[in-house]
Amino acid sequence: MVHRSHRSAEEREIVSQLHQVLNQPGLMRATPVRTQRRCGKPRCRCADGKHLHRSLYVSQSRRGRPYMRCVPKQWEERVRGWIERHQCVRALLERLSQLYWRRLEEREE
Repeated sequence: MVHRSHRSAEEREIVSQLHQVLNQPGLMRATPVRTQRRCGKPRCRCADGKHLHRSLYVSQSRRGRPYMRCVPKQWEERVRGWIERHQCVRALLERLSQLYWRRLEEREE
């Protein structure tokens, strides 16, 4: 294991950002999908096709198959935060990986 003081400033910054993100609640690998649809009730305002019901779904591929789940209105902001944190963690891990690729290419300790 590399001692903390032996890390580069860039590596320390990335690891610090990872810690900050991971200390927040929730991570979700998903894509938000906004849908509009008719509910099917003949007297509903959506029946004319102009005032469709809007819903947020999250989509994810599992074992090569799409999986979708409806997000309740009161959960939308929370779920979007989970998705954003997951994307942030992936981006930070990619930066860290590239840092180590450079280190390997340059044979840097």
